[in-house]
Amino acid sequence: MQLGSTAAEYQALLPNRVVMPAIHFIATVANPEAGEQGHYNQQTSLGMIIDWITFSQSEGLAFILDIQPGRADIMSEFERVRPFLYLPHVHVALDPEFTMTDSQIPGQDLGSLHAVEINLIQASLNEIALELGLNKVLIIHQFESSMVQEKFLIQDYPFVELVFNADGFGTPQTKIIDLQQYAIEPGWEYGGLKLFFDWDAPLLTPLQVLEIQPQPAIIVYQ
Repeated sequence: MQLGSTAAEYQALLPNRVVMPAIHFIATVANPEAGEQGHYNQQTSLGMIIDWITFSQSEGLAFILDIQPGRADIMSEFERVRPFLYLPHVHVALDPEFTMTDSQIPGQDLGSLHAVEINLIQASLNEIALELGLNKVLIIHQFESSMVQEKFLIQDYPFVELVFNADGFGTPQTKIIDLQQYAIEPGWEYGGLKLFFDWDAPLLTPLQVLEIQPQPAIIVYQ
Protein backbone atom coordinates (compact mmCIF):
# COMPACT_ATOMS: atom_id res chain seq x y z
CA MET A 1 0.00 0.00 0.00
CA GLN A 2 1.11 3.60 -0.56
CA LEU A 3 1.17 4.22 3.19
CA GLY A 4 3.84 1.56 3.63
CA SER A 5 6.00 2.74 0.74
CA THR A 6 5.82 6.38 1.84
CA ALA A 7 6.74 5.46 5.41
CA ALA A 8 9.67 3.45 4.03
CA GLU A 9 10.93 6.55 2.19
CA TYR A 10 10.95 8.52 5.43
CA GLN A 11 12.53 5.66 7.36
CA ALA A 12 15.41 5.51 4.87
CA LEU A 13 16.04 9.21 5.48
CA LEU A 14 15.81 8.83 9.28
CA PRO A 15 17.99 5.82 10.11
CA ASN A 16 18.24 6.77 13.78
CA ARG A 17 14.50 7.17 14.37
CA VAL A 18 11.49 4.88 14.14
CA VAL A 19 8.91 6.01 11.59
CA MET A 20 5.41 4.93 12.62
CA PRO A 21 2.83 4.83 9.80
CA ALA A 22 -0.72 5.66 10.85
CA ILE A 23 -4.29 5.82 9.59
CA HIS A 24 -6.00 9.17 10.10
CA PHE A 25 -9.72 8.39 10.42
CA ILE A 26 -12.58 10.89 10.77
CA ALA A 27 -14.84 9.65 13.55
CA THR A 28 -17.23 12.63 13.35
CA VAL A 29 -17.55 14.35 9.96
CA ALA A 30 -18.77 17.95 9.74
CA ASN A 31 -21.67 18.40 7.33
CA PRO A 32 -23.25 21.51 5.73
CA GLU A 33 -26.68 19.96 6.39
CA ALA A 34 -28.13 20.24 9.89
CA GLY A 35 -29.19 16.60 10.15
CA GLU A 36 -31.77 15.15 12.52
CA GLN A 37 -30.08 16.47 15.66
CA GLY A 38 -29.12 19.83 14.18
CA HIS A 39 -25.43 19.27 14.90
CA TYR A 40 -24.23 19.73 11.32
CA ASN A 41 -22.23 16.54 11.51
CA GLN A 42 -22.39 12.83 10.78
CA GLN A 43 -20.97 10.28 13.16
CA THR A 44 -19.11 7.37 11.63
CA SER A 45 -20.60 4.18 13.04
CA LEU A 46 -18.83 2.61 15.99
CA GLY A 47 -18.78 -0.67 14.07
CA MET A 48 -16.79 0.88 11.25
CA ILE A 49 -14.41 2.51 13.71
CA ILE A 50 -13.84 -0.85 15.40
CA ASP A 51 -13.16 -2.51 12.04
CA TRP A 52 -10.50 0.06 11.13
CA ILE A 53 -8.94 0.04 14.59
CA THR A 54 -8.70 -3.75 14.40
CA PHE A 55 -7.16 -3.55 10.93
CA SER A 56 -4.61 -0.93 12.00
CA GLN A 57 -3.61 -3.00 15.01
CA SER A 58 -3.15 -6.12 12.89
CA GLU A 59 -0.94 -4.17 10.46
CA GLY A 60 1.16 -2.52 13.18
CA LEU A 61 -0.18 0.96 12.40
CA ALA A 62 -1.04 3.80 14.72
CA PHE A 63 -4.65 5.02 14.50
CA ILE A 64 -5.76 8.65 14.82
CA LEU A 65 -9.41 9.44 15.53
CA ASP A 66 -10.23 12.82 14.01
CA ILE A 67 -13.17 14.85 15.37
CA GLN A 68 -15.02 17.44 13.25
CA PRO A 69 -17.83 18.32 15.68
CA GLY A 70 -19.82 20.81 13.62
CA ARG A 71 -22.19 22.42 16.14
CA ALA A 72 -22.05 19.47 18.55
CA ASP A 73 -20.29 19.74 21.90
CA ILE A 74 -16.73 18.64 21.27
CA MET A 75 -16.43 16.89 24.63
CA SER A 76 -19.53 14.82 23.84
CA GLU A 77 -17.95 13.73 20.56
CA PHE A 78 -14.72 12.95 22.39
CA GLU A 79 -16.50 10.89 25.05
CA ARG A 80 -18.14 8.83 22.30
CA VAL A 81 -14.74 7.54 21.17
CA ARG A 82 -12.99 7.68 24.55
CA PRO A 83 -13.13 3.88 25.13
CA PHE A 84 -11.02 3.32 22.01
CA LEU A 85 -8.26 5.51 23.44
CA TYR A 86 -7.43 2.87 26.01
CA LEU A 87 -5.88 0.94 23.15
CA PRO A 88 -2.17 1.81 23.02
CA HIS A 89 -2.07 2.60 19.30
CA VAL A 90 -5.08 4.98 19.20
CA HIS A 91 -4.71 8.78 19.38
CA VAL A 92 -6.82 11.91 18.67
CA ALA A 93 -6.96 14.85 16.25
CA LEU A 94 -9.21 17.91 16.43
CA ASP A 95 -10.39 20.08 13.53
CA PRO A 96 -10.94 23.71 14.61
CA GLU A 97 -11.96 24.47 11.02
CA PHE A 98 -15.12 22.44 11.57
CA THR A 99 -15.84 23.41 15.19
CA MET A 100 -18.85 25.67 14.77
CA THR A 101 -20.79 28.15 16.87
CA ASP A 102 -24.60 27.94 16.87
CA SER A 103 -24.75 30.32 13.90
CA GLN A 104 -21.98 28.83 11.73
CA ILE A 105 -22.20 26.24 8.95
CA PRO A 106 -19.34 23.88 8.03
CA GLY A 107 -17.83 24.66 4.66
CA GLN A 108 -19.23 28.19 4.71
CA ASP A 109 -17.69 29.51 7.92
CA LEU A 110 -14.26 29.01 9.45
CA GLY A 111 -14.57 27.52 12.92
CA SER A 112 -12.28 27.71 15.92
CA LEU A 113 -11.29 26.01 19.15
CA HIS A 114 -10.58 27.78 22.42
CA ALA A 115 -7.57 26.88 24.56
CA VAL A 116 -9.93 25.80 27.34
CA GLU A 117 -11.50 23.17 25.06
CA ILE A 118 -8.06 21.90 24.10
CA ASN A 119 -7.14 21.67 27.78
CA LEU A 120 -10.26 19.65 28.56
CA ILE A 121 -9.36 17.11 25.88
CA GLN A 122 -5.75 17.06 27.07
CA ALA A 123 -6.83 16.46 30.67
CA SER A 124 -8.90 13.44 29.63
CA LEU A 125 -6.09 12.07 27.46
CA ASN A 126 -3.63 12.61 30.29
CA GLU A 127 -5.80 10.48 32.61
CA ILE A 128 -5.94 7.69 30.04
CA ALA A 129 -2.20 7.89 29.43
CA LEU A 130 -1.52 7.64 33.15
CA GLU A 131 -3.64 4.51 33.40
CA LEU A 132 -1.90 2.96 30.39
CA GLY A 133 1.61 4.10 31.26
CA LEU A 134 1.88 5.31 27.66
CA ASN A 135 1.73 8.85 26.29
CA LYS A 136 -1.08 9.93 23.97
CA VAL A 137 -0.87 12.22 20.93
CA LEU A 138 -3.27 15.12 20.35
CA ILE A 139 -3.12 16.78 16.91
CA ILE A 140 -4.63 20.22 16.30
CA HIS A 141 -5.10 21.03 12.60
CA GLN A 142 -4.57 24.74 11.93
CA PHE A 143 -4.06 27.07 8.96
CA GLU A 144 -5.29 30.42 10.33
CA SER A 145 -4.40 32.15 13.60
CA SER A 146 -8.10 32.65 14.41
CA MET A 147 -8.67 28.87 14.48
CA VAL A 148 -7.11 28.48 17.94
CA GLN A 149 -8.15 31.17 20.40
CA GLU A 150 -6.05 32.35 23.34
CA LYS A 151 -3.20 29.91 22.91
CA PHE A 152 -1.48 31.45 25.93
CA LEU A 153 -3.98 29.56 28.10
CA ILE A 154 -2.96 26.14 26.76
CA GLN A 155 -1.56 24.06 29.58
CA ASP A 156 1.21 21.47 29.52
CA TYR A 157 0.00 17.94 30.29
CA PRO A 158 3.03 15.70 30.85
CA PHE A 159 1.59 12.57 29.25
CA VAL A 160 0.07 14.25 26.18
CA GLU A 161 2.16 15.01 23.10
CA LEU A 162 0.54 18.13 21.61
CA VAL A 163 1.05 18.65 17.88
CA PHE A 164 0.08 21.74 15.88
CA ASN A 165 -0.34 20.55 12.31
CA ALA A 166 0.12 23.13 9.55
CA ASP A 167 -2.92 22.36 7.42
CA GLY A 168 -4.32 23.76 4.18
CA PHE A 169 -3.47 23.15 0.54
CA GLY A 170 -1.53 25.21 -1.97
CA THR A 171 2.10 26.27 -2.09
CA PRO A 172 4.57 24.67 0.32
CA GLN A 173 5.89 28.03 1.48
CA THR A 174 2.55 29.02 3.00
CA LYS A 175 2.48 25.94 5.21
CA ILE A 176 6.14 26.27 6.14
CA ILE A 177 5.54 29.86 7.28
CA ASP A 178 2.53 28.67 9.32
CA LEU A 179 4.60 25.91 10.94
CA GLN A 180 7.34 28.35 11.87
CA GLN A 181 4.76 30.76 13.29
CA TYR A 182 3.18 28.07 15.47
CA ALA A 183 6.63 27.08 16.75
CA ILE A 184 7.08 30.43 18.51
CA GLU A 185 3.52 30.60 19.87
CA PRO A 186 2.31 29.37 23.28
CA GLY A 187 1.32 25.72 23.56
CA TRP A 188 3.91 24.49 21.08
CA GLU A 189 5.39 21.05 21.70
CA TYR A 190 5.61 19.44 18.26
CA GLY A 191 4.78 20.43 14.71
CA GLY A 192 3.11 18.60 11.88
CA LEU A 193 2.60 19.17 8.17
CA LYS A 194 -0.37 18.20 6.01
CA LEU A 195 0.22 17.42 2.35
CA PHE A 196 -2.42 17.03 -0.36
CA PHE A 197 -1.68 14.69 -3.26
CA ASP A 198 -4.02 16.51 -5.66
CA TRP A 199 -4.09 20.08 -4.35
CA ASP A 200 -0.53 20.97 -3.36
CA ALA A 201 1.60 22.61 -6.02
CA PRO A 202 4.18 21.25 -5.92
CA LEU A 203 3.89 18.28 -3.56
CA LEU A 204 6.92 18.22 -1.28
CA THR A 205 9.12 15.15 -1.38
CA PRO A 206 10.01 13.37 1.88
CA LEU A 207 13.52 14.84 1.69
CA GLN A 208 12.14 18.36 1.28
CA VAL A 209 9.76 17.81 4.22
CA LEU A 210 12.61 16.72 6.49
CA GLU A 211 14.69 19.75 5.53
CA ILE A 212 12.04 22.08 7.02
CA GLN A 213 12.94 23.69 10.32
CA PRO A 214 11.53 22.98 12.79
CA GLN A 215 11.33 19.45 11.42
CA PRO A 216 7.73 18.15 11.43
CA ALA A 217 7.16 15.27 13.85
CA ILE A 218 3.97 14.18 12.07
CA ILE A 219 3.26 14.28 8.32
CA VAL A 220 -0.34 13.79 7.19
CA TYR A 221 -1.12 12.89 3.58
CA GLN A 222 -4.56 13.35 2.03
